[in-house]
Amino acid sequence: MRSESSPVTDIAGCRAHRRRSLIAMETSAETANNRVDPPVHYAAAARVRAPRRTFLSLFSGCGGLDSGFHELGFRCIGAFDRDSLTVATYNQNFGDSQATTFDLRQWRSLSTALKPDVIVAGSPCQGFSPIGEFDSRDPRNPLLLVPILLGIRQRTPLIMIENVPGVAMNRHSSIWRRAHHLLGRAGYHVRVATMNAADLGAPQLRRRVILMASLTPIPTLSFEAKPGTTIESVLDATHIQQPELLRRDSRSWKIARRIRQGQKLCNVRNGPSAVHTWNIPDVFGEVSTAERKLLEEMIGLRRRHRVRDHGDADPVRLAILRTEFGPRVERTVDGLVRRGYLRQPTSTTCDLRHTFNGKYRRLSATAPSHAVLTNFCDPSHFLHPHEDRGFTPREAARIQSFPDDFVFLGSPDQQARLIGNAVPPVVSSALAKWASDSL
Repeated sequence: MRSESSPVTDIAGCRAHRRRSLIAMETSAETANNRVDPPVHYAAAARVRAPRRTFLSLFSGCGGLDSGFHELGFRCIGAFDRDSLTVATYNQNFGDSQATTFDLRQWRSLSTALKPDVIVAGSPCQGFSPIGEFDSRDPRNPLLLVPILLGIRQRTPLIMIENVPGVAMNRHSSIWRRAHHLLGRAGYHVRVATMNAADLGAPQLRRRVILMASLTPIPTLSFEAKPGTTIESVLDATHIQQPELLRRDSRSWKIARRIRQGQKLCNVRNGPSAVHTWNIPDVFGEVSTAERKLLEEMIGLRRRHRVRDHGDADPVRLAILRTEFGPRVERTVDGLVRRGYLRQPTSTTCDLRHTFNGKYRRLSATAPSHAVLTNFCDPSHFLHPHEDRGFTPREAARIQSFPDDFVFLGSPDQQARLIGNAVPPVVSSALAKWASDSL
């Protein structure tokens, strides 16, 4: 998924630029001096295969969604993203002047001479994702329509759009329906596929929706499944990027050492996978037997006694606690509020603090990873299966199926953002093969 939060750098102008791109990017001398040759695996592919088809990339990110098209010999006639570091990373790996820093809200200013065989787009997904903001009013949501409107204007034979499954949920269905309406009215045939990166060989459970629109009838969508892999298969990348262990006796270290593979820090669920804060007293403070019983009962009570018509739990009325535990329960509640285990939203209710559904997740080495997002390398979100640390950006890149010679620019935090926003290259390879066979 792509982020649209970075400052805008408008395109300077459109002009022909060799055979590699129809859009030229103004490049600073500093960036040019720091650029190195593209990695061998992409450069070699470009030399061996004569370009057969062309593609245009919108919300290109660092190039994960485009990588399969490059490797199959498609010629990129333009790639656009709003973030300058993303664009520099793209050009570092695929060659100078392929990608341009451009705000695609201004898509109408793009040259009408752009006539690709395929448009590929990874529109911003934060407003559609329940893991993110899931905001139907997010101003980035209508950007989903940009590749459709541009494709219709250019009469592009094939349009392919990647996004999260939430894009088609009820609260967002107006934009989704609008997309289908525009395409149908323009004479496009539309199919929608749901893909999981784990089914394509990546050690990651990452489900995404792909909308495909073609001016000709679309054959049955099918992608070659590959054997599933596990995190263990990518954990030997420390020779590429040195990991940073959690500082001994730090708060995060004390939490991490209590969490085993497949577990997470979680106060709102019971079961073997949930480690509660009251079970880590050297970080969160000691509790008595009576206090522990109250906290554990709160997990179920807040889900059984609902007040709101949204969410999955509500604060519990003190009257209910008095019925369950007797009239002295308020003294216990007061003590837990003072020590940070409970909070009182109103004078008549209380609720658990730390109501996140899982932090410090220690992933299982023998299973696929959770989806790699921009916070994946933060140890307070995900922990290495065997060591008390987070994942390095290079390990995250491997889980995303990027090759080791793919270059990510910027600081480790910036690299993690680039990787988490990217589409796994295994997904791109499957889409590119399908496009090549269909055109």
